[in-house]
Amino acid sequence: MTILSICIPTFNRASYLQRLLACLAQELAGTDGQIEVVVSDNASTDDTARICASSPLGTVLRYVRQSRNIGAEANIQSVIRQARGTYAVYLADDDILLWPGIAEALALLDADPDATALYAPWTHVDLVRNRTGRQFYHQTGIATIARCDYLHLARHILDNRIFSEIFICRTDIYRRIIPGHTDIAFWAFTAPCMLLAFGRLIYAPTPFYGSVTRHFDGDDRTQLGMTEVQMGWDRYRGGLEHLIGLARPQANAHDIAGLIASADVIVRDRMLVALRLRLTHGGDPLESLDLATRLRGLGCEADLPQPLDQIRSAAAIHALGHQIAPVVQGRRRVLAGAFPPEAVAFATSRCGLPVALHSPGRVDGNDIVLIAGNGAGLSPDLDIGAAAFAITEADLLARYP
Repeated sequence: MTILSICIPTFNRASYLQRLLACLAQELAGTDGQIEVVVSDNASTDDTARICASSPLGTVLRYVRQSRNIGAEANIQSVIRQARGTYAVYLADDDILLWPGIAEALALLDADPDATALYAPWTHVDLVRNRTGRQFYHQTGIATIARCDYLHLARHILDNRIFSEIFICRTDIYRRIIPGHTDIAFWAFTAPCMLLAFGRLIYAPTPFYGSVTRHFDGDDRTQLGMTEVQMGWDRYRGGLEHLIGLARPQANAHDIAGLIASADVIVRDRMLVALRLRLTHGGDPLESLDLATRLRGLGCEADLPQPLDQIRSAAAIHALGHQIAPVVQGRRRVLAGAFPPEAVAFATSRCGLPVALHSPGRVDGNDIVLIAGNGAGLSPDLDIGAAAFAITEADLLARYP
């Protein structure tokens, strides 16, 4: 009897998949077929098929290949539907499972046949240093949510700031509902609601999933979660509001006010994290300014990771090279007036165009001219009549109040 199906969707990640399958082969030795591994290949063009065919897992591995790329979400749904085990767990092709947590989770599910799924936090794992890092959310003890008790679910998620992304489910229940998602509400808040309609949910404190940050030196992949957090705050709000909407018939006005306030705090915190990541990793400065201005509107200006004026300046300079230049077909930017060296360096690093300091003479139709300050006191030899575009610093910044 197969107890657990490890479900791995993959696409063109042969090197990571090969490492994972080799690791699983060692870990599953002696399990006597109680655990299977299912790989769903989303029409890869690399060596994925060959690696699966030669995997040391042997018959423990079942390889399924899609005839075409059906998209990441559909491939995840497909691989879980292929599971033959009583329980199924999703595993990314570059992550790992933590076996003490798996054993604990399966025992909890076995002890509660009416539970449809078990959720748990996950940890970051650096395989280069063999080190476990930050755990994503913590909770005290085991929480069991009764069927259709959306108020309890909302309170538990909001009180513990839980993103219900890592779970082990009963395969037969999952096949019946196939949880999906929309761009309006984040799936990690809506999927538990679907599962709760069919039975209890267990939230356990022990991680069974390791999100690998590095497999080897120089492994600098951008993790999907890192990308999501930089743009997903409105979907997070949508998911939390969906959950609160289901809880409302079971709650009083005081309950709902508290849930909404907690959701507001979570979304604001996620927005601040998104802004910090964008500023650290070179996100679009115009988008960063829009996000910073939204946070100012929510009363969070003092919490911004950089002063708002600095974010505004970066956005303005970026706009010259990436927003205005394509419209006016400018190919060079000319700095005219008394710019201090640090301002020249700042503009040069962020403009996206070659930068030149103005010298006596006439600029040409390829030039975008940025004039220091408000333009007062410029030398009379400045002739910008033929420039593709000219603007003072004061007017440029005024575009972004």
